[in-house]
Amino acid sequence: MNLKLSTANARLRIASRFCAWSFCLLNSSQALTQEIVQPFSAHTQLPVPVWAVGVLVAFILLAVAVAVDYVRNLRYKLAAIESDLARSAAEWSYAMDFLEDPMYLVDLDDRLIRANRAFYNQIGKSPEQALGHDVRSLIHLKPEKIPCPGCAARLERRDAFFTKEADDPTNPTGRPIEVTIRVVKDDLGKPIGIFQGLRDLSHLRQTEQALRESQNRLANAQRIASVGNWDWDVKKDELIGSAELYNIFGMDPAENPISMETLIERLPLQDQSSLRTAITHAIETGTAFRLDHQLVLSQGKRRYVHQETQVNLDKDGKVKSLSGTAQDVTDRQLAEKALFEEKEKAQVTLRSIGDAVLTTDRNGIVEYANPATERLLELNAAAIVGKSYDEVIGVYDSTTRTSKANPIELCLKNQTPEVMDEHSLIISHNGHEHVVDITVAPIHANSGYSNSGFSNDGFSNSKVSNNGELNGCVLVAHDVTEMHNMARKLNYQATHDELTGLINRREFEIRLSQALENAHIDSQQHALIYMDMDNFKIVNDTCGHLAGDELLKQFCALIKIHVRSTDTFARLGGDEFALLLVGCPIQQAKNIAAEIQHRVQEYRFQWNERSFEIGVSMGITLITEASGSGADVLNNADSACYVAKNAGRNLIHVYNDNDVVVQQHRGEMQWVQRITQALADERFTLFCQSIQSLAVSDDNLQHFEILVRMVDEQGNLIGPQNFIPAAERYQLMTTIDRWVINAAFTMLAAHNATHERLWNFSINLSGQSLSDPELLEYIIETQNKVGLNPHWVCFEITETAAVTNLSEAKKFINFLKQSGFRFALDDFGSGMSSFAYLRELDIDFLKIDGSFVKQIDQNRIDYAMVSSINQIGQLMGLQTIAEFVENDHILELIKALQIDFAQGYGIDKPRPLQFPHDSKLKQHAS
Repeated sequence: MNLKLSTANARLRIASRFCAWSFCLLNSSQALTQEIVQPFSAHTQLPVPVWAVGVLVAFILLAVAVAVDYVRNLRYKLAAIESDLARSAAEWSYAMDFLEDPMYLVDLDDRLIRANRAFYNQIGKSPEQALGHDVRSLIHLKPEKIPCPGCAARLERRDAFFTKEADDPTNPTGRPIEVTIRVVKDDLGKPIGIFQGLRDLSHLRQTEQALRESQNRLANAQRIASVGNWDWDVKKDELIGSAELYNIFGMDPAENPISMETLIERLPLQDQSSLRTAITHAIETGTAFRLDHQLVLSQGKRRYVHQETQVNLDKDGKVKSLSGTAQDVTDRQLAEKALFEEKEKAQVTLRSIGDAVLTTDRNGIVEYANPATERLLELNAAAIVGKSYDEVIGVYDSTTRTSKANPIELCLKNQTPEVMDEHSLIISHNGHEHVVDITVAPIHANSGYSNSGFSNDGFSNSKVSNNGELNGCVLVAHDVTEMHNMARKLNYQATHDELTGLINRREFEIRLSQALENAHIDSQQHALIYMDMDNFKIVNDTCGHLAGDELLKQFCALIKIHVRSTDTFARLGGDEFALLLVGCPIQQAKNIAAEIQHRVQEYRFQWNERSFEIGVSMGITLITEASGSGADVLNNADSACYVAKNAGRNLIHVYNDNDVVVQQHRGEMQWVQRITQALADERFTLFCQSIQSLAVSDDNLQHFEILVRMVDEQGNLIGPQNFIPAAERYQLMTTIDRWVINAAFTMLAAHNATHERLWNFSINLSGQSLSDPELLEYIIETQNKVGLNPHWVCFEITETAAVTNLSEAKKFINFLKQSGFRFALDDFGSGMSSFAYLRELDIDFLKIDGSFVKQIDQNRIDYAMVSSINQIGQLMGLQTIAEFVENDHILELIKALQIDFAQGYGIDKPRPLQFPHDSKLKQHAS
């Protein structure tokens, strides 16, 4: 196109010059006329003819017009050529940019003329940065010791096509590539440029590798499954077999070229005849076949082979080839032989197993029953065999006792296995009930063919196990009566309180939700009585937990008298109970509550010749279609009970939305929201109080008890005495304990990792946390996350919490002690049975209750109590800590008692715990 453009420009220049000459001729026409005519006129004395002048002028004008038209045509042709050239360039760019492989055009000096987008992407430059530059400087980022073949081919101006692998030193790309070099020539055959393309072969190499791996996997699979395959071209008599086929037939592909005849010759004579007959039949009819035969290998060894063959037809419907698989089934044949030999052993097994096994024929007549079936039905085999199944066995629903469809009937009808979805009931001949799992499966005959014949579907003489004619069915019944009873027991335990046998809180909340739903849908009215026993703690603390448990049981028996069959009486926890009265107006609920109160007032609890008066505080709320959720109803009744208890105990209070006392209690409940919001806003902060060693102390070790404070919305500190009671009442202590554990662990790990003066922390755990099964995992996860040495932390558990949750406390302590944490029993001496439970807990420290310590300088009994607790603790190998050491005099007294540690205002007052500067935890100033 460049050549055509040059030719057009030359023609345009010639036309322009011709036009210029024509105009010059026109301008000089008058002078020319005079020069030609005047001499003639002078001799003849005649005037110049007018027609001669006109002819001359016309000739000149015609020449000018022809020249102008010629120039115009040349310009049109030039514009068309330029348009074609631009369109061709655009199409070239579009086509090249569409390709993913880099392509570029250089001149004879290796300067870049044009390239596609893939080339610019590869070199990381724009067209403006690359065009006109030496292409070698663009492709080779650093000088190469060995020039690449592409560069050499361009310099030699020869066409080339070659591939280079990634590790070839003359390959500058580092990837396997295919290079194409083409010399561009003009119309005269003169080179004017060089076109080069690069094709990335990475994907092709990956595909080739994947193909090789697939072939290897196929070969491995055939080797593992002992299956070889072959293809036999019938017309050419050429057979191709896999490596495993050679292995199965005991042949070496290098020494024994394989053919169909060589395969057949490996078979015994009888099997050779069968195989040839099968092949002939397949070629003549175009039908596939299956065949089992033997192989005779070296040294007389025999191998059993199962072959499956299919016929391949050409476009004319004629047999072109046969394809088949040969599988070594020697192990299967031997297994079948062994199975046959073990048949008698199987019969013995059936007679010995505990599951009932019964078989029938296709008509449902019992053919076999093992001894377990005889025991289940309480009938001997003679009374079972030969009878119809429905005469000897019936199946019932274990819950409703209604008859169910007999699974044997369903199995014989549908010819499919039948499994009873749930535990079914079988009633023996003598009326005994057994809960069983039943499975019934059909028994089908094995279809087979003679050695010389073929079936209708073209398969040969092999016996093939398939779903043939129904012969009958087999029933297996597994007696799960004991398991069923255990499941019922577990279900009972999941919904009932273990001690009292009452409905537990979880089940009660479900029934309360059902009552609310009835109230909303049917406008029914119910009542809820919330009960809290009075004086229960006195009995529990003075007489022990056995007495407390007995009191709870007797109290429940007393209340049950007033519970209707439609009502629900539940233990919510501890000494709190609830009575849901279905279809009960408020006045009737008051009467029932008054009768319960009267009964309780008359009741006296006797224990070891001691008598206790027991009371009950009750709150009543009505359940109507206007009631809120179950939690709202429980809170309303709880609030009313709380009011009754605070008003003097053993009283009844009916909930009212406008009740001032209830509203005050609701105000206390708002602490729950404040605590929850403070946790979300991280408005808790840690304080600490020093625990001083009274022995010769290590200066590099400091002991602190961690204390928690809440910060309100205005930034003021709130003491634990304000929010801890609400947190304990509304089950928020575990959440607060988790916050303290995370904050304290993080600070302690950061401090001890960067300071020589080490800290030890004592962290208080609530009774609620001891009952939280997920807290153990949280503690271990937090310890691992921050990299904390567990020996730096001692968890403090109050004596009351430990004794109340003794089993949980023991598990909790034993688990964390194995990880290296230490434990202290706090407020020791506050309970009546401290020494009895002390030896059951694996603790390290004993904190003597401060109510004894703070008065030992004034009260001899308190002094004796502190002394005895210290002696017993140290005798058990525990270190003792005295709380509430308020002054120097008390400090000297506990030193004289050889107590190990002291804590109190006389030692150190609670103060904010200063975090390291790099801690991410939020710290509020006091």
